[in-house]
Amino acid sequence: MLGLSLAAADTTAKSAQADKSWLAIPFLEIFNARDAGPAISESSVAIPAGGRSISGFLVRPIVAGRLPALLLLSGGGEIPDWLRQSAREIASTGFVALAPAYDPEGLGSNSTLVQAVAGDQLGTNVDAALSWLASQAFVDAQRVGAAGWGEEGAEQVLRLAQRGKIQGGVVADTAACNNPDRWLQVRAVPLLIIQGAGSCTAAKAAALQQMFARAQLPHALHLYPGVSGSFLQSTAAPGPAAAADRAWVDIYEFLAKNVEDTNPAAVPASSQPQNEIARIVDIMRVINADDGVRGELARSLAALPAGNAQWERARSQAAVLAEAGNLLLERRPPKGSLTGWRERAAEFRSAAQAVLRAVEQRDFPAAQEALRRLPQACAACHADYR
Repeated sequence: MLGLSLAAADTTAKSAQADKSWLAIPFLEIFNARDAGPAISESSVAIPAGGRSISGFLVRPIVAGRLPALLLLSGGGEIPDWLRQSAREIASTGFVALAPAYDPEGLGSNSTLVQAVAGDQLGTNVDAALSWLASQAFVDAQRVGAAGWGEEGAEQVLRLAQRGKIQGGVVADTAACNNPDRWLQVRAVPLLIIQGAGSCTAAKAAALQQMFARAQLPHALHLYPGVSGSFLQSTAAPGPAAAADRAWVDIYEFLAKNVEDTNPAAVPASSQPQNEIARIVDIMRVINADDGVRGELARSLAALPAGNAQWERARSQAAVLAEAGNLLLERRPPKGSLTGWRERAAEFRSAAQAVLRAVEQRDFPAAQEALRRLPQACAACHADYR
């Protein structure tokens, strides 16, 4: 009996520890949980390109309406497994993702002379992939971005940005500081430059950021030293894995701001409240970011509040969380039914009010449980309206 009692106690302790482990999980991971979001479709496609075709890997959420899209460019004649996984991750956030094998002959890896001659062919293939992606019935052609890996992928993203073909560009794992002048060639389209191990030191990166500021460019450089390879590939090493996770959060936020939210005309201005200041995306970022109200409240409830001041702080955070539901009720969604939107906003408010009531009653277990359930309301709304 003693052995059984000890085993039961150990199981209970592990269960309690597991129940609390969600507090340490970034909100983005909970928000994009596969079982909470829309179903994902993936397929191989043939893309017409200059009288022939190139292959591509297409992943998209199975939801109604036209969605933002992202073209993934890594170079080479094959689409590596890590890029396929990247496409799936991006699709789980509400984007259509297309990875084309735009260099089937491997021209980009040849000599400088051959590359110069082959540049037009590679550009033609990339343009064809972008045009094909934008023409799909489930894609909003006004909300398309591109992400490139390596030197060739970076050059293709820059070329598209210079011509105004995309709303935002992400460039990863390049020698960002070797030739800083090339970033100056892109003026209007914002770029996010993700630099892993390579030529950029902290001092060089700071100088490049200052150059962007002086030129009034909408670009940003994020430096992640100590990471090599394609940078965003999965890795078992804790340091690089954590850096890649942070990079993905940066990329998601960049895409949300510069690609997903670049179509305010989708909702007529006359239908919006005249006194509206904060957009839906502003409310969600401040409320649901890991360093926002929801994150602060999670940290306040990570352990039993020590006294009245700590409980009152948690109460204020929970109240602002619930008030966000009222703000969302006043907004109109960029797509979908207004009635459905208000139902979802009311569900979020109710979930946040449950947290507030538990905090007001100083019921610590109930407050933790209510906060744990809150992302479910967010994910349901995300599946319908993002």
